[in-house]
Amino acid sequence: MGKKASEDYEFIDDQELEKITRKSFRLPISQSETVTASISGKKYDVVNIVGSERVGIGIRLKKKDIFSAGEEISGIQLVLKSSLVKLKGIVLHVSPDGSGRYLCGIELIKLDDETLTTLRKFIMESHANLFTKE
Repeated sequence: MGKKASEDYEFIDDQELEKITRKSFRLPISQSETVTASISGKKYDVVNIVGSERVGIGIRLKKKDIFSAGEEISGIQLVLKSSLVKLKGIVLHVSPDGSGRYLCGIELIKLDDETLTTLRKFIMESHANLFTKE
């Protein structure tokens, strides 16, 4: 990977850093925003939304609700303020969040133009609000 600087630290060279740099902005979702995801009738907190080359959501869940990486999920209902969007997705990762719960990244797939427009409009408006709050 990189060069050892000491027993406790390791420097990452530029080539390795490029491999782990995010290519998409993740829009954080605050609890004051009305964004929820329901999967098979169970509601989950949405922690972020990605909407560039790949479109996806991050949800927080309990251990008993964990999905498997690679699992395809049908019937995702995403509420964005007053819009209800029905989606399909593939679980990209599940990782502990340090509080006893888990973060799950889901890539949204098979999006029609209207759904994609609704998602991107929400992301653009929320992104603008995120950086203009006083």
